[in-house]
Amino acid sequence: MALSSRNSLLNRAELKISGLIANKLFKLKISLCKKNKLESIGPKKSNKLIQKIKKQLINEFSIKIEYLECRNLITLTTNLKDKPFKLFVAYHLNNVRLIDNF
Repeated sequence: MALSSRNSLLNRAELKISGLIANKLFKLKISLCKKNKLESIGPKKSNKLIQKIKKQLINEFSIKIEYLECRNLITLTTNLKDKPFKLFVAYHLNNVRLIDNF
């Protein structure tokens, strides 16, 4: 879960939800790392998995996701090809905009 002053705007149940979301996103990052090491995944394969998880998060937690994307840390493209990358997310939990990266 992101360490942000915005967390103070969330009630206890919303804090729990944000933690569950962060956990799922962390697992997504691990999955993408494993696939990248095994397959040198390109943007199509990584995007397919990201879109699947995005839909699951929206349906499970009734959140609005502004963006959920994986970016190569060297070129900032979506092509991972055995390069270090981060997963970036911004979403709204009720009226609070939360951002994080993994």
